[in-house]
Amino acid sequence: SLMYSGIPWLQNEMRTVIERSLDFMLDTGQIPHHFQNATPTYVSLCKANQTGPNAFLISSALLYVENTGDYAWLQKNLGRLEKATQYLIDLY
Repeated sequence: SLMYSGIPWLQNEMRTVIERSLDFMLDTGQIPHHFQNATPTYVSLCKANQTGPNAFLISSALLYVENTGDYAWLQKNLGRLEKATQYLIDLY
């Protein structure tokens, strides 16, 4: 709903969340499952690697660009998004 709000401040907050996850991406392309305070955690509570964080992040990033037209941001982050996508492909 943040993406569809049309409110630039909310959309920028969503971009910040996306960028934070990308900043903590592992060399394998795995996105953190969640953060505990400021510490990224890469596995779920059941200690399994999850595909969801990567899938949701990629989808959110594309929705951000679709709703804001911020193609410069997409160009800047395309390599990291491709790496996150490759992680999903490698798991399957």
